Amino acid sequence: MLLITDKHGLELFSKKLTNSQKRFKFIVHCKELLSYFVNENSITVFYGFLDMDIENLSPAEFVNSKIKLKQYDSLADLYGSFVIFHYEMNSGRSCVFSDILGDFLVNYYIYEKEIRISDFPQPLLNKTNSSINHKRLLHYFALTQPQNDGSFFSEIKQLSPRKLLEIENDRVQEVNYYQPSVDVDFKHSDINIAANHLLQLMQDVIRLQTKKHQQFGVTLSGGMDSTFVAANGLKTGKKVSTYSYLFPNMPEADEKIWIDSMRNMEFDMNTFVGESYWPLKPEWNISLNSPVSNPYRHLKTVIYQRAQSQNVQLLLSGVFADHLYSGSNYWLIDQIKHSPLKAINSLYQLLKRFGVRKSLKQISPAKWSNKIGIAGSRWMTPDSCSVLKKEFVNYAKIQHSHPQQFALVYGMSTAQSSWLENEYAFKENVFIRHPFRDRRIVDFMMKLPAWLLGETNKRKALLTTAGKGMLPDSILNRKKLTTLSPLFIKGVQEKEFEFVKQVLTDKSSTWNDFIDTKALNKVLKSPDENTKESEYLLLWQCLSYELWKNKLTEV
Repeated sequence: MLLITDKHGLELFSKKLTNSQKRFKFIVHCKELLSYFVNENSITVFYGFLDMDIENLSPAEFVNSKIKLKQYDSLADLYGSFVIFHYEMNSGRSCVFSDILGDFLVNYYIYEKEIRISDFPQPLLNKTNSSINHKRLLHYFALTQPQNDGSFFSEIKQLSPRKLLEIENDRVQEVNYYQPSVDVDFKHSDINIAANHLLQLMQDVIRLQTKKHQQFGVTLSGGMDSTFVAANGLKTGKKVSTYSYLFPNMPEADEKIWIDSMRNMEFDMNTFVGESYWPLKPEWNISLNSPVSNPYRHLKTVIYQRAQSQNVQLLLSGVFADHLYSGSNYWLIDQIKHSPLKAINSLYQLLKRFGVRKSLKQISPAKWSNKIGIAGSRWMTPDSCSVLKKEFVNYAKIQHSHPQQFALVYGMSTAQSSWLENEYAFKENVFIRHPFRDRRIVDFMMKLPAWLLGETNKRKALLTTAGKGMLPDSILNRKKLTTLSPLFIKGVQEKEFEFVKQVLTDKSSTWNDFIDTKALNKVLKSPDENTKESEYLLLWQCLSYELWKNKLTEV
């Protein structure tokens, strides 16, 4: 039996599975994204977004036809964010999988003869299966990407991106169905050609992501990524609304100059003052699904609510572009390896402009390694760090020329960050999509030499080139980085500091099982203008973990 319900238990679809020894219960949180197709040979259930031209077919029927023709070899040809269930009538074989980047994730729990599946862990949780996966917490605090076992719960399993759950008779196994390319095309490195291709890709992706909507919105900061998405959105010929927050009393965070520079374009622009939406402002929503928590949740919620009130159901963002651009950290290494004459000139210019110390950072030993470091090792306890290092020894080495970029783009933590945002968007009856997470754009940018992505004095070189003639010069030439740190400090260190201390110093708190108490106490006891953003991040990680752990007692 296959039973599909919404999160409240309302039946949406059911079908008897004649040759299956397992029962399946699939729980979804947004029934608008559900389609299913049944014929004499198979059943296909599609849940999510299919960003492809499929004529008059439903997503489920389209996927069914692909699997029929090519079996599972066709899965790499599917673009979008989704979960798919497929059942073969004759063999009784079933499979469940998500999109290759994992922007929708499969959570499952096996209980006797029943396999329960959901897009979020929460509907699967009960008092007997809600124990915490402590190994996953090590990665959470260390800011690293687990290569497997990514669920925060010991009993609730979460399929890693690019894995497929295969069920046949009593056999249930996870198998890899796709391996991202590690090739970089160093032979074709013309930035103008690459920029034009990115421009065309972005417009195609936006057209496909918005195909069911006559109007859509863009969450617009004054940064280059979101403005690039917005400007390309106008090419669809549809009405585009933008949503931005301003901080008139926080000049370090205020983006008004750059947002105003977009006003001569054909947007319906919406702005609101964001200073009153600090982190932890009551009521703070704590999700059971994960301790991962966005400190600017209130700002995002205001945008979602504003869009919904204007009947704008779909929002695009510029989020995750920075993951792709992290490859630029290897720009000089790539030149040394593949264009040595260019590298000699680049190094000379660097030395002349920035001096020896900053220049040598561009060729530090870490940038020659295909291993990924443990970002949070400096604040973890020795025991926690030791356990994590032993796990890293067994990890497959990343063969891509830009290992940090590869880990960020294809990693489980990144997938979870994208997937978890759906929970909050669904609550406000809107959808949030990220064009820079589309696999066509990802595959293209992962093949580019690092020096096309950017250099020390040419941030986001490719996007700057692609945006010429489309974005205002003030945005293309801006040097200031977008930051919301002043709002974070206002909320956590001023408005809600007593609450923060109460949570983190409570006798029941266990963050110090993972984190060196000296590292956190430094921020708790004596924060000042010299406190680093990484130290505030540590504070937030510990706080979010404690609030989530306390919330689990309600299960």
